[in-house]
Amino acid sequence: FPVDGIWQPWSEWSSCQPYPTQPDSEYRSRARECITSYGNPCKGESEDSENCPSDGSNEIIEDPA
Repeated sequence: FPVDGIWQPWSEWSSCQPYPTQPDSEYRSRARECITSYGNPCKGESEDSENCPSDGSNEIIEDPA
């Protein structure tokens, strides 16, 4: 039976960088590797990004439930 690929843990968040179109807003990104299983890809995204805190800190922003 098919088995989905296995995601490796997310990388650390990158440092915050301004959006090209919105220099006053910053974002950071992270990525994860997929280990394919029996040639099957992982389900989901290999890259993730989020807005950085506007106060310039690097606190983790919780996703609203």
